Amino acid sequence: MKKLFHPTGILIGIALLSIVFRLYHVTAPIADWHSWRQSDTAAVARNFQTFGVDLLHPRYDDLSNIQSGKDNPNGWRMVEFPLYQGVAVALNSVFPRLSLETSLRLVSIAATSGSIFLLGILMLELVGPAASILGAVLYAVLPFSMYYGRTILPDAFATFWALLTLVILLNSGQKRFWVLWVVFAGATAAISVLVRPMAIFL
Repeated sequence: MKKLFHPTGILIGIALLSIVFRLYHVTAPIADWHSWRQSDTAAVARNFQTFGVDLLHPRYDDLSNIQSGKDNPNGWRMVEFPLYQGVAVALNSVFPRLSLETSLRLVSIAATSGSIFLLGILMLELVGPAASILGAVLYAVLPFSMYYGRTILPDAFATFWALLTLVILLNSGQKRFWVLWVVFAGATAAISVLVRPMAIFL
């Protein structure tokens, strides 16, 4: 019972509860704010299903030259590394009854829930239990976070990997094989930057 009310246990509970807040209309079509950007992200996943998963050659449904000023007859989508879409397609292959859009949203929701927990762990280590729990609760219930924590965008996925990097680095000095942990942190940081290049600022 004491473990349940330990700050880490409370953070796990907050992270799990945050999933419930983000399941509202999880199966809805892409028709909300900036749906055009979500549709482009989803199109990459849909084309993975159609043409096969090739993370180095993602495609979407815009064949125009509006984005780059160059002809794009194959619909190449060279924006960010499409690991987010690849994970969603893998999830969809395991649960084929889900729509692809639902699978994409579920990946975002899982990443956001993980980020809430990781943010709580960071604050627990650096500030203390009260601030940690309050920070996790705010991240879980703020409308801005609830909305973007379920959209079909790679941001939540990149944020998870960035926060995981910080947690690993914060604790690596206490580990026996700390060099391996730093290398692992480098890998998670690289994933974050590939998925959303602006993570480099963090």
